[in-house]
Amino acid sequence: YGGSGAQWNAVVVGSYNDALPSATIHYNSSGPSGDWWRLENGTLYIYCEGDMPPSEWYDYTEDILSSVISDGATDIADYTFAACRNLASVTIPDSVTSIGYGAFLGCSSLESITIPDSVTSIGDSAFYHCTSLESIDFPSSLKRIYKSAFDSTGLKEARLNEGLLYVSARVFSSCPNLTTIYLPKSLRWISWHHGDNAPAASNCDALEKIGVPEGFQSKIPKEAEESYIKERKLSSLFSGKKISESVALQKELDAYPTLQCIWVGQFAPAKVQREFYSDIGF
Repeated sequence: YGGSGAQWNAVVVGSYNDALPSATIHYNSSGPSGDWWRLENGTLYIYCEGDMPPSEWYDYTEDILSSVISDGATDIADYTFAACRNLASVTIPDSVTSIGYGAFLGCSSLESITIPDSVTSIGDSAFYHCTSLESIDFPSSLKRIYKSAFDSTGLKEARLNEGLLYVSARVFSSCPNLTTIYLPKSLRWISWHHGDNAPAASNCDALEKIGVPEGFQSKIPKEAEESYIKERKLSSLFSGKKISESVALQKELDAYPTLQCIWVGQFAPAKVQREFYSDIGF
């Protein structure tokens, strides 16, 4: 096809060409391209249906300034934009339901991103070291945020969405500008790892407020393996210079109900794993 992606997307396909919308379109582009992607004037266009294939643009990461993902993609694959240091904006369609491991790892120019209200999970280290990312709106559809998803970002506030069930270890660790975290009433679990004193956020020296909704309480299982499930006070789940130096803040956090924490590894009893994965809607 000799035109641009925008021109092609504006074409109205008649019912007599049913196969055409799903055909692979090869554009007349001066930039690099593959069967399902092309890079043109700094914009990476991704055209796929269902699961996104592994990225093929490792040699062009420095050239990618923005990206547009076509409607029909159901995920952002692991490491899709990893090391794209100049990536500043991404358009994500409503068809996407998950963001993969390290999907935006090291995208240090990414200042903001709109996650559609279709995404249910954000994978490990998905936005790790996105140092310019100062704000994010968590969609109401989000159920699970995995380990170190926003570690070492520029976030100033984290207002977690109502409906969120699970937050993994070190999700907001080493965020130097983070001052406030708001927990939703729906939150059921925070995972922890042996040796982690602050599973959700550590080394957040500007952190001075944990917003807790009225009626907040964790789920307490009838049968809990002590080695894998523990009740912890909120003051032990978040750490930073201001919290450690403020006795008043520690007392305020300790006045709230404890939150259930779990370590689910390969040696965890099957019944613990079944209950955990069922409870977070996995």
